[in-house]
Amino acid sequence: DGNFHLQHRAGRRNLDEDPSFIGVAGYWADQTLFDQYACDKDPSSAKKEPSCNTNTRAGDPTQFFKNEKLDVAGVFGVSCRHVIFKPNAVIDLKKGEKFREVDVAFSSVVNDAIKCGIKRMVASYDVACKFKINYVARNTQGKKVLLTEEDLKKISITWLVPKFHLGGHEKKCADDHSFNFTKDVGRTSGELVETPWAELNKAKSVTKQAGPGSRRDIIVDFINWWNWMKVIKMSDRIEREYREAFKQHEVAHGRLCSIEEVLPPETLQNLQVDSAQRGGEQYRPDDNLNRYPTRKDALQALQQAEREEIAIRQQQNADSTSTLSATHFVDNALDIEAKRIKHDLLQKELKSSTKDADRKRLEDSKTAIDKLLEQHHTALIKLAPALPIDYRRKQTHAGNLTLPSSFDTALRHAFGLERLAEIERKLRIGQAHDILEKTRKGIGLRTIMNQHSKNQAGSGYRVATRIRDAQTRAKKNVQQSAERYKATWKALSALDTQPAELEGLEELQ
Repeated sequence: DGNFHLQHRAGRRNLDEDPSFIGVAGYWADQTLFDQYACDKDPSSAKKEPSCNTNTRAGDPTQFFKNEKLDVAGVFGVSCRHVIFKPNAVIDLKKGEKFREVDVAFSSVVNDAIKCGIKRMVASYDVACKFKINYVARNTQGKKVLLTEEDLKKISITWLVPKFHLGGHEKKCADDHSFNFTKDVGRTSGELVETPWAELNKAKSVTKQAGPGSRRDIIVDFINWWNWMKVIKMSDRIEREYREAFKQHEVAHGRLCSIEEVLPPETLQNLQVDSAQRGGEQYRPDDNLNRYPTRKDALQALQQAEREEIAIRQQQNADSTSTLSATHFVDNALDIEAKRIKHDLLQKELKSSTKDADRKRLEDSKTAIDKLLEQHHTALIKLAPALPIDYRRKQTHAGNLTLPSSFDTALRHAFGLERLAEIERKLRIGQAHDILEKTRKGIGLRTIMNQHSKNQAGSGYRVATRIRDAQTRAKKNVQQSAERYKATWKALSALDTQPAELEGLEELQ
């Protein structure tokens, strides 16, 4: 895990002038190896690491610190399941959490595991879904290699995402990298690697101004203290958790017996056979069960249909030079609609504010939306030439978003908007399912924060303020999702969407 609080201000001295007394004998990786490997480019065979909509800066080359006063933006460390830091597995992050820098720390642990004869390793990382894609290529190819392909054949690495971070990943990605659906990991959360930073961050005010080598030695002292406290308290913790696990086992066994008593014998036998065939693995959601179409699915299907249509026209020597995509036009319009809803809610929130910063925030938001609306109506002229010019000018001036759902059936037919209406209907259906999923997560998060607020009562003003801010953000997200769903449902009703197409969608109560 990375920590961006242990920063270091750029000074006149470097590590050569102010070296660490401990060096590679402690927890820091070999600096020479780091410099040689991190500055190398990714191998040509490396695949592009796709995004699964994770709200994290890790691994994203466009997300980095731009503060020129800092020569170190943070640190990255690797610990074992018991949250004990591993030797030579801590590195400095220069500008952001780049995978080539992370490789140096993680591969040091992998190398030690191979030497110890370990055959399987479970790696928990916030963006393991992206990190694993080119891990082998990055480490085994290039001018400087950390591991060989023969080394990696000796060990099996299971890549998982910590449980709390799963909510920021797509549904399929979360299922594929969940501890809950992985054998031999118990009830591991994967989040304990975050816990040492609270203690290590106590040194940030000292290490930020210290010399490069002195800073590393101070952090090593803190890590030594952390590891020592973990070791001497481990026996007490294991005994305590074993007793608690034994009690939980008795409760779970009692619930299982109660369920088995009320189930029909045939159903119970089928479940027992199915469980035996799975080898005790927990039930994993079927990807095809209760899976509703998403906006991304609809967008990909529509874009594929457009490409096939263009290919057919090219074969028939028809005009296919137009680069304006109707699917892209409607998809962008839905994004503009979401921005407008967010702007309207922000305007209500800041209605009584007299701060210049709040007024500028609203003005900037409105200016950006007006620019997008102007581009939207410019494209509309090309896609719907039958639409009256006076109407288009009026809508542009009023700042309205013109889509097929803005007209009734007769006008859509008169203006030749049937094709755009069909595209909007399909994208709207997927969008509605996406919004419902986001709303469910938002309500769940709001419930968790409300419960957390009760549990942390009396913890102090700072904790209470942070909880209240988190509750406010969760409430705003739910409110924004509800407004978007209402707008989507209104559009689907205007497009005469049949109940069979809605796939269970209903009006929001």
